[in-house]
Amino acid sequence: MSFKIPNTISYLGENLAKMKKNGLPEGVLPALLSRADALLSTPPYSVTNRNKLAPSKNPHDYCSMGTYWWPDESKPDGLPYIRRDGYSNPEGRETLTPQRLFESIQALTLAAYYTEDMRYARRAVEFIRVWFIDGDTYMTPHATYAQCIPGICDGRGIGLIDFALSYRLFDSVAILEAMDAIDPSITEALREWYRNFMNWMLSSDNGKEVMDYPNNHGTWFNVQIIATDLFAGDGSIAKRLIAESYESRVLAHIKEDGSIPHELSRTKAYCYSLFDLRGLSLIARLAKRCGDPRYLTKDSERGGVVLLQAIDFVYSAICSPEKYPYQEIHIETARREMTETLAFADAAFGTDYAKGAEQYLDSSMFWRLTPVI
Repeated sequence: MSFKIPNTISYLGENLAKMKKNGLPEGVLPALLSRADALLSTPPYSVTNRNKLAPSKNPHDYCSMGTYWWPDESKPDGLPYIRRDGYSNPEGRETLTPQRLFESIQALTLAAYYTEDMRYARRAVEFIRVWFIDGDTYMTPHATYAQCIPGICDGRGIGLIDFALSYRLFDSVAILEAMDAIDPSITEALREWYRNFMNWMLSSDNGKEVMDYPNNHGTWFNVQIIATDLFAGDGSIAKRLIAESYESRVLAHIKEDGSIPHELSRTKAYCYSLFDLRGLSLIARLAKRCGDPRYLTKDSERGGVVLLQAIDFVYSAICSPEKYPYQEIHIETARREMTETLAFADAAFGTDYAKGAEQYLDSSMFWRLTPVI
């Protein structure tokens, strides 16, 4: 079966086609198919089936709880909740999350692409339709009530991070289109949903709040707007944000020594440094797509490639944490998660990091299913 080259957003479709032709690394395809096979019998996710009901009482409105917020044991009702950075409150745990939705659609789509078994593609389309389009199960296109804190607020701007992986959905749709596996009416309905969601992000109080954040939340706001505009808009907003983000995100977040101070102050200093770097690297990939080379080339004032300086720093810190004064309560997680960023560095800058980090490879290997650039 011959497929067209997909018009993916976060990496080159030509590189995905090469991966299919050349074959995946050992163990990656079986892991993918195990996950995709399970999804064939998993009911599609719907916001209307989540545990937490929004303050609006509308079951179509998405609502989630702040991850690191816990009841105040000194208060009879526990209110207002207090923050324990880095420690997730199981009270707010949901199984039907946007992140899980995007990863499931991606797994099904890639299983269809690599095996040419269209059962996976049909299931991926069903997941899209149920969450975004069907009248009984769709989500309204806003995140007003995301990351609420009991006793403090009904939702926050940083709740937009719940939808950070939307770009994976956009890439999946591009692959499904290249396979002629999705009806154009569904694709257009999804694009309309994301146009409305982007307009809400840009105009709402929550969106305006997070767009000015000087840490990973600000980075991922830009990632979401850029990717959404490239998928559902005309690209003009994406190009403007790409032009601005080099100074407002890369140069502002990364200091001359490669450190990212806003993330290093956390209890998960390296996990959050990597999370910010993943977002900045995605902006760099999207910028390359739009013809802006600054993110991947030497900065005349800094004397090097700024993203690479940050990767150098976090690699050194994670491998030798005893040499640095920062706190990381999940160092093994940081070591596993850094391999994707190191693979990006190898592809973008010709370094040889990933080979040395093979011992820390993420056991899920999920990121190895797609190109890093």
